[in-house]
Amino acid sequence: MRLPAPCAVLVAVCLLPSLLVAQQHNVEIGLDGGMSYSFDSELLTIAIPFQRVRAAFPLEHRLAIEPALSFTRVSSGGQSLAALMMGAGLLYDLDDEPGASYARPFFGLEYVDVGFGSETVFDLGAGIGTRSRIADRLALRFEGSITGRFGMEGGTDGVIGATVG
Repeated sequence: MRLPAPCAVLVAVCLLPSLLVAQQHNVEIGLDGGMSYSFDSELLTIAIPFQRVRAAFPLEHRLAIEPALSFTRVSSGGQSLAALMMGAGLLYDLDDEPGASYARPFFGLEYVDVGFGSETVFDLGAGIGTRSRIADRLALRFEGSITGRFGMEGGTDGVIGATVG
């Protein structure tokens, strides 16, 4: 599986925040389970316990940059599918106190390799959610999102999703 050059650029952009705030203690790390429905292909995906891994690096009091990564591999009857998703978003706390409601615009690249070909898709979307503090450094996060998927050769798709992590 050979990744296109835009994926390498996105990886570099996602890793940059960790270098900038390596000594900061307010980094939020999360593992999310999720569900998504793709309108064009009529595909329902449920990933439990984990759909993606993410980390939010604070930029200021109410704003953080949040890179995310997901890898899926499915194999059945001699056929296989591998999908890699890399994205980044801006996590904006809607309340003055961090850890309550938030909005998250995001973008990303998805690379899918199936037995008969591969495809790269650009994602652009937004999510809204809330965090509920469980303990001093532990919280549960709920989010609903809508995503537009734009194929490199043309074509679009809409995806609605929900994550818990």
